Amino acid sequence: MKVKINGEEFDFTLDSVWGAMYLYEDMTDRPFDVRKSRCLHLMFYAILLMSNPGTTLSLSDFIMALNDMELTKQLTDYYTKRMEVLATGKVEVEQPDEDGKKKD
Repeated sequence: MKVKINGEEFDFTLDSVWGAMYLYEDMTDRPFDVRKSRCLHLMFYAILLMSNPGTTLSLSDFIMALNDMELTKQLTDYYTKRMEVLATGKVEVEQPDEDGKKKD
């Protein structure tokens, strides 16, 4: 997935939970707790860093960008769906409606 932060486009891709999890734990020196916003937002930053080696986007700029609720929703939705796929191996396939058209 591509996201725009401060006018710059970034990859936001979670192909393996472990890389981002290890980076998260290195950054925070704490175990991840999905129930805490702080943990989730730092995990998003870890995913962004893993997806964009060499990025210069600071953590404070990233956190400020999360004031854009649409961006936060995009990241949360993507993370939730990818974790489900990575955890279960199941990929939800969009089913066509009765007319054979994909649902919106």
